[in-house]
Amino acid sequence: MKKLIATGVILPALLLAAGCEKKVKLTFLNRSSESLDLKVTPPGKGPVDMGTLIANGGMLKYEVKVDEDDLPAPCFWKAGHHSGQVLVVKASPKVILVEIRAGGPADKRDVIKKKTHVDVKDTLIDEKGPVVE
Repeated sequence: MKKLIATGVILPALLLAAGCEKKVKLTFLNRSSESLDLKVTPPGKGPVDMGTLIANGGMLKYEVKVDEDDLPAPCFWKAGHHSGQVLVVKASPKVILVEIRAGGPADKRDVIKKKTHVDVKDTLIDEKGPVVE
């Protein structure tokens, strides 16, 4: 009976404590033409050597864990001569892409344009029935 009571008190406390941590997965994508050595400095810790981001599409991932009491928390990174930070806040998405390009890292102000050529036939779509040409 004592074990049951202890389990009933300890287990919810552990589950509650586990919910007090913000986790964000950082995905680093190298779009430059040179391989880059990546270092990540998570909040409150020393630098972590992540390895080499291979040129033209190399990718490495790192999970940042921060106590919610310590938010907002900056996570710094350096890849070759490129560097930056990701600010982890309560509303941060679970996955953040850091794209490194020859001109520097991309951010939300960058515009990515993609041209697509599509041949379209003249078609009429009847809302009540099949396609009529």
